[in-house]
Formats: sequence, C-alpha cells, structure tokens
Amino acid sequence: MSLEPLSSQPQAALPSILLVEDHDSRQEYALELREAGFSVQQAGSGEEALESVLERVPDVLVTDISLPGMSGTALCRHVRRLSIAKQIKMIAVAPSPDGMPQALEGTTDAGFDAVLVKPFLPEELVGTVRRLFERGRELRHRSLAVRAKAVQTTQRSNRLHLQSRVFLAAAGIMGIAVSCPGCHQPIAWRETNRINQIRFDYFQPCVNGCGEYLFDHLRRRFVKLRS
Repeated sequence: MSLEPLSSQPQAALPSILLVEDHDSRQEYALELREAGFSVQQAGSGEEALESVLERVPDVLVTDISLPGMSGTALCRHVRRLSIAKQIKMIAVAPSPDGMPQALEGTTDAGFDAVLVKPFLPEELVGTVRRLFERGRELRHRSLAVRAKAVQTTQRSNRLHLQSRVFLAAAGIMGIAVSCPGCHQPIAWRETNRINQIRFDYFQPCVNGCGEYLFDHLRRRFVKLRS
C-alpha cells in the first residue's frame, strides 16, 4: 500500500506521535509511521509515557491497553486530566475480543478517540492517525472562521451604532449626543441638507475648537468643514 508522506504535502505541519507499546511490534509500527512523515517518540510503559507527555506534548498518543503497571486506559485518564494535553488525540490498541473480551470495556469512558483491535496492519494505524489529525485540523480551521466572523459582526455592529446615533441626532431627539471625531467630546446636531440626493448632517462647532463637521451618509463618515 503506497502512502504519501505528510511531510511532502504543502505547508503541512509535521505531527508528533507518542507510541506506547511493550511488545516487539512497536518498532514495526514506529517505522511505518516515520515513513508516512510522522515524528515518533516511544515508551514501553504507562509511567514512562506519562513522563514523556509532561516533557513534550505529542499531537497523537497511541497506546496498548495491556501494559505492565499502569494500563493504557489508566494512562489515557491521567493524560486527559492534564491541562497542557487536552488537545491530544488518543488511540487505544486492544487485543482481540475473543481472547480478552473485557479489554475494550472502558475505552470510550476513558477518553480514547479511536480503538484498533489486534491483529491489524501498520498501514491501518497510519490511516487512523491521519484521519484524527486531519479532523483536528479541520476543527481548528472552523474555530478560526467562527472567531473571524464574530469580529466582523462586532465591527459592523459598531458602525451601525455610530450611524444610529447620527440619525437620532439628526431627528432632533433630545439627549442624544454625537462624539467629535477629533477629541470625542459631544457635539450637537444643527441641520440636515441634501445635495444630489445625498444626505448630510451638520453639527455645531466642537467646544474644544476642533472645528465643524458634517456626516456624509453616502460614505458613512465624518468630514471636517473647518477648524
């Protein structure tokens, strides 16, 4: 099966993987992941993996469920409690349910994002890691797009707020003040005029001597008449 290395893709970040396994198959999985373009760190136990996460947080953690000492499920729970590691994607490697039917219990509650059941080819692990990493990147892009949309909405709201203040002042409603573009002190509306179907609101001179202004409704901005 031919796999294009992620490192050959344009502007693709090189994701890091922590592979936790106490069997000889770990080297085979690590080799396949590196050939696919991933940066791979290895650990032989849950305790060693937890220390590695504290030193350098990986993008993806792949762990065998049946580890000596701390199990893979317990490792996942510990990592999920770390504030620095909340974005890690985690994959559980479980033995065949025929041999250990209880092995898959608790993987979902522990916080794993995916489960691979032995035996499986190294290519399957690479494909699973790719899908999780791409899904995480897509979610980050969506989050940035939502944030940018919120900024645009706020800016538009601010513009509409300014326009509404000018409209209210032009309507002669008492108690509504428009700020001087120069010093931000309140300035009073004087009159409205239309030139070539364009509406202009004129204001009294600023008390601080900044000058006189009009509001151009076509360009939606203040224009200084004189100082």
